[in-house]
Amino acid sequence: MISRTSLLVLSALFLGLSSAQSPDDQLGFVFQMVRHGARAPLKPQPPNVFKVAGGCLTASGMRQRFLLGAYHREKYIEKYGLLDDTFNPNQIYSQATDVHRVLQSTYSEFQGLYPPTGDEFALSDGELSSLSSDKGMPPMKIRNSDAHKEAAAEDKQNRQLRAVIDGYTMIPVFSYLPNSIYDDVNQKGCYYVDQCIQNQITDPKYYAGEGREVLPIVGYHLAQAYRWPQSKVQGMNYLDFYLLADALVAEKFEGSPERANFSGEDWFYIRNAQKVVLIKSFDTLARKLLASRNFDAPMKQMGKKIDQLLGGTESRDSLRYILQSEHDTHLINAVQWLQPLSYDYVDMPFSSELVMELHYNQTCLNTPQDKGLSCFTVEALNNNIPLQFDTCITANKGRGSTSTTCLFEDFVAHLDKRKVQTQNIFTQCQSAYDPYPMMAESFFLRD
Repeated sequence: MISRTSLLVLSALFLGLSSAQSPDDQLGFVFQMVRHGARAPLKPQPPNVFKVAGGCLTASGMRQRFLLGAYHREKYIEKYGLLDDTFNPNQIYSQATDVHRVLQSTYSEFQGLYPPTGDEFALSDGELSSLSSDKGMPPMKIRNSDAHKEAAAEDKQNRQLRAVIDGYTMIPVFSYLPNSIYDDVNQKGCYYVDQCIQNQITDPKYYAGEGREVLPIVGYHLAQAYRWPQSKVQGMNYLDFYLLADALVAEKFEGSPERANFSGEDWFYIRNAQKVVLIKSFDTLARKLLASRNFDAPMKQMGKKIDQLLGGTESRDSLRYILQSEHDTHLINAVQWLQPLSYDYVDMPFSSELVMELHYNQTCLNTPQDKGLSCFTVEALNNNIPLQFDTCITANKGRGSTSTTCLFEDFVAHLDKRKVQTQNIFTQCQSAYDPYPMMAESFFLRD
């Protein structure tokens, strides 16, 4: 079951497609960071709620990412024509962490982006005859082998439905095994980042302030939810609460009845625990390294796309879509690193995405005196909410413009102020992590 919150998010995404597109507005490149779909809790595992083991993708999570892929098909194929209608392997590069729920989520999204439909996937009469006579086997086995023999007697419509299995578009998803410093997606390839997380996400002292503030507020209903005495809740730390909150959010997404009559304030703190822990589990350098690695290669490819468009060498076989399938850790810290203006959020739900779109003005490119980087803009969106950046607004004001849209060169300048330079990433990733005392005040009292 897909939760009401997720339905609202998906509805907002699709409604965003209804806005009119200027004939001059062209889309040249997309860089997408996306969280896996809904999963069972990491721990503890509630009985009789989930049909999968802890941490595994649920059927609802697969459907989530499938619908996200369908949304991207409507936007990037049908509206903008960025991608070909049928899969072109030269246009897309996808990389995922080596976690099963992430890999499964990525393939689910690609099924929505390139669904196996239409006559092009139908088996020929000769193929059907071969299967029915046991002379051939399909590319993918079907559990009910008798279905092969029955296929010859089916009408054309049912044959087409069967052909969907053989017509599946297998889009490659790359992942590093074992961990590698060349892996820009999995933080385990960067020693410093991995050590920082392992230290700070397991030590309750980093979250003592949050525990003192939050647990007295949610403790009463939390004890009711798990049928615990209040003394047990009073003995918890904030990391204990974080894991319980993770389970409660996962249960709510699957449509399970609430364990207790949580108030709106309770749910704020339950959802917000994810954001608090995943931000405070990184120090400044770890966050810079994580985000710099995520953004480095995609932004270079975006720059190459601009060179192709300016040089007249752009073709339909050029790379134009990079998908990084990851975890809430990556998206939350990427947004924190980007520092968008006047932007706040409670949590980063399942299948959340952070997207950077390269747009360009066709008339500008066709006008010799205007031809140049000024023709290109970058729109950054977190779950379809546009993000604004001080670097871009300041630069626009300097040009006498009140626009909040980033020119490509201004967006790059914004990243350059925050990132670790490419030549320094490997060196700093290999440096030793030195734990430091966190600020004593609560996350909720900080700017």
